[in-house]
Amino acid sequence: MLTDENPAPVMRIDTDMGMASAWVIDCDPVVTEDGIVFDVTVATAGHFIRHEEFDFFSGELVMVENPGPYTLTFPNGLELCTEEEARVHPTEDFALLTFRSSSYHEPRALDPRALQYGERLFLDGFPAGEGPYHRDGYSGGADRTSTPAWPGDSGGPITDADGEVVGILIQVIASPQGFVSFAGTMTRLTDINEWLQEQLN
Repeated sequence: MLTDENPAPVMRIDTDMGMASAWVIDCDPVVTEDGIVFDVTVATAGHFIRHEEFDFFSGELVMVENPGPYTLTFPNGLELCTEEEARVHPTEDFALLTFRSSSYHEPRALDPRALQYGERLFLDGFPAGEGPYHRDGYSGGADRTSTPAWPGDSGGPITDADGEVVGILIQVIASPQGFVSFAGTMTRLTDINEWLQEQLN
């Protein structure tokens, strides 16, 4: 059930360079002079923060940075902002951002495992900046899923039937049958759990 304390399992994250989907992965209390606040860490797609683009003038791939500031918006209208530098996984399409909040936000449960072919999967995100929308599909084996997805869903959590996060959406592939989303599962990100522990502790 959605509440003011935990308004949604997925949020929209915006900068001047675009938007993506995000979800809470950690929430730590911080004692300040004004009382207790919370550092809310969200996960999103790494390519939203940093990606390569083809430069027509040089004929080469160049790295494009999305430096922020970042605005995190909940479906109930709550907005959090940060100018902190994002933490991007060095090899996988995964990033973390931390926001300061006056209230606690429940982190999503993780299930780092391989997906079974044909397993029911769900995607939460903001397709084309609208939503959030909850959709379902099936695992196509390895890191593919038939869950419908559109630009703006990048970074959205892909969950199993128990509601636990098994991957994040990192790419949308258009096919003759329609949109097919391409999910990076936690087990495919071979170092993600160790990296996450280093970043969150």
